[in-house]
Amino acid sequence: MNVIKRICLLIACGVLLMSCAQSGMQEDGLYGYLTLDVTDDLKDLVQMKSSSSGQLVYRVDIYDSDEVLVKSFADHNEAMAQPIPLLMDRYKVHAINGEYKTAFNAPCFDDQENVRVYPEKPASVDLVCNLSQVKFSVHFPEDDDFKNSFSKYELIVSDGTDELIFSSAPVADNPTYGGFADTAYLKVPEDGILKYTLSMLNKDGAHYSSVAQIESVGRAEHYHLDFKVGERED
Repeated sequence: MNVIKRICLLIACGVLLMSCAQSGMQEDGLYGYLTLDVTDDLKDLVQMKSSSSGQLVYRVDIYDSDEVLVKSFADHNEAMAQPIPLLMDRYKVHAINGEYKTAFNAPCFDDQENVRVYPEKPASVDLVCNLSQVKFSVHFPEDDDFKNSFSKYELIVSDGTDELIFSSAPVADNPTYGGFADTAYLKVPEDGILKYTLSMLNKDGAHYSSVAQIESVGRAEHYHLDFKVGERED
């Protein structure tokens, strides 16, 4: 009886080992291969993290259909070097340089595409990265007459959540403040409305302010306000 049990146990182990081996062989056939091409469309020359060749470096992240990160490459050139093996699924491929946020002098470029990968078949994604934020700049008169007329003047611009302040007297060590030579990069407003407030304080203490907005704002758009001295009719 013990002999029969041992034989049965050995047979069971043999079947289990064979099953595992077959499973490993089948898993090899579940992979498809993704080829990436990452380029960019730069509207403006910007200073960002670049490689030794001077080209912008994009981080590439690949997410499965459950939004789980399955692959990440610090340099898009590494991701482009050879096909990437992936199990059958639908994936989101995202390339990015910079951080998507509202800040001065901090542009972010990115692009993303969805792709479905099938077993033992090639797939490809072409990403063309461009500015993911709204670019905003401002200019005030630089002549002495204007500067001597006002003790302080500012323009506050808001994306609906965060705001940045162009100021004639920027606050040191406060990243929400910038000078008029700085460039604001703002997250695209959820409602598509960019609001700005002009605030001016003249030498005699009189304060003037006005609020306006820009509608239907989208990514990669540049808005520039150029203020000039004019006379108001009574």
